[in-house]
Amino acid sequence: MKHPSSLRPLPPELRSELAQRTEGEELVQVWELLALADPVAGSPEASQVWERVSAEIAHGRPMLTPSEPIRALTPPAARSIPVRSHPRWRQAAPWALAATLVVAVGLSAWQSLPVTREAPLGQQRMVTLPDGSSVELNAGSSVRYTRGFRRLAGLARGDRRVTLDGEAYFAVVRQDRLFTVTTDDAQVRVLGTEFLVRAHRDDLDGTRVAVQSGRVRVSANRADVETAVELGAGQGTFVASNASAPGIVEDVSVDRLAAWRRGGFWLVDQPLLAIFRELERRYEVDIRVRDVVVGEERLSVYYPERPSIETILSDLCTRGGLRYSRTSRGFEISAQTERPVTP
Repeated sequence: MKHPSSLRPLPPELRSELAQRTEGEELVQVWELLALADPVAGSPEASQVWERVSAEIAHGRPMLTPSEPIRALTPPAARSIPVRSHPRWRQAAPWALAATLVVAVGLSAWQSLPVTREAPLGQQRMVTLPDGSSVELNAGSSVRYTRGFRRLAGLARGDRRVTLDGEAYFAVVRQDRLFTVTTDDAQVRVLGTEFLVRAHRDDLDGTRVAVQSGRVRVSANRADVETAVELGAGQGTFVASNASAPGIVEDVSVDRLAAWRRGGFWLVDQPLLAIFRELERRYEVDIRVRDVVVGEERLSVYYPERPSIETILSDLCTRGGLRYSRTSRGFEISAQTERPVTP
């Protein structure tokens, strides 16, 4: 087996293009591993394959385009000329075909594997999807999809599908293929638009959808017959846990619902415990409720700019007749202590 330093490096053009891609470094590692496993990696035939890769790039052909199957990296002119007119190519053809096939199948299979992107607690993250669409994840949220929106190696899916756990703002590039967001309770289908989806599994409050621009179609996962609603800009709906149909369509303020994108904090019609859970995600703290019966009253809170967590806790506790105190890991919520009566 050859030492990595003795292997011929990637052509500068290919390395430059891979450097512009999110998974470029991983692809370089895949190619180098294949070269190490090949007993003729430094042979003249291998050099000919590299020359053809470089020629492909020089002709301006796209490399590793997610929406298209990977093609054999041979110039068009070489395909149209009979093999017998190129005796050197005829000798190298078996090795070149095998190498191209291994790389094409390997990269196509790699692109069909699922990938998960997460926003850690207390942080937000921007994710660029294979089609150029963007997903802005709120703290404690994750999105899962196949690297090339592929169902099998080299075969594009019928739609662009992602699975969401948490809260995210989507800006979808318009294409002929549908873009589908799947949660535990619902499916949201669009062609190209901007919208917000909130669906934390631990909230048990279902899926909420709000549209900034364009139109989306929302349906419940557990419906025997699909009953969907369509939303336009400035409209929203929700699909409750285990529901067979979405709820009513209502006018919403997407800017307020997505206040977290600007550092703000807004929750609508949520029980107090759900608000505490959201504070844990946003501020990466632990909030313990001790010896307090928190009622089923639902609250709405709105802070347009990033408030301190103590500001929010103070407002919530004042309204609920509670008190909060700091702990080594975060905060503790308890009942207010009664002041002694002065005689």
